[in-house]
Amino acid sequence: MRIVYLIVLSLAGWGVAAQDVWKYVDERGVTHYTDQFVPGAVKVQLSSGNAAPVPANASSAASSPTRAAQQRTYRSFQVVRPANQDSVVNTGGVLQIAMALEPALMRGHSVSLYLDGKLVQDYPANALEHELQNVPRGEHTLVARFATSLRMSDLGYRNRNQAGLSVSVNSLEEYVRDLTRAISTPHEPYEKLGVHVDGEWRQLNA
Repeated sequence: MRIVYLIVLSLAGWGVAAQDVWKYVDERGVTHYTDQFVPGAVKVQLSSGNAAPVPANASSAASSPTRAAQQRTYRSFQVVRPANQDSVVNTGGVLQIAMALEPALMRGHSVSLYLDGKLVQDYPANALEHELQNVPRGEHTLVARFATSLRMSDLGYRNRNQAGLSVSVNSLEEYVRDLTRAISTPHEPYEKLGVHVDGEWRQLNA
């Protein structure tokens, strides 16, 4: 199989705009993503994020770049395995994915992986390595995207259902769909905790 990849930086909420991404289908019916326009390509809509205005009475120290602000800036993000345009043979449908991010993935951020335009559902949101199974022979397009993530658990961590969510950067409709799925999908470990009544957890399995 041959792998073509594209890194998409989608820093929602940090005021960083991602470059244009184009999608097209070739004569063999294979979907491609690229950062350069080709005839017949359709532009993929990515959120540019909204930067919060700085209050007029903010101190000069707050308005100047701080060490914390510098620390939350990524210097590089790339797929290191497989290499771009690489041909992978005799893998039995198994594809090893590895990405490099500098500095390390920050708390509250997540990574999404797309194979031929489809979200890899079992990809851990905070991982930079993964093993894809049952990848058919042929040419494939791999897209990696990282963004600020959605944390909805008042227990302080995300459950497996939330970890499987994609970050909705394309439209309000996608955001509502993903949020609805997150709050309506039962999660067995949480169900064992009981119910939340009057600000307290009531155990049902004691």
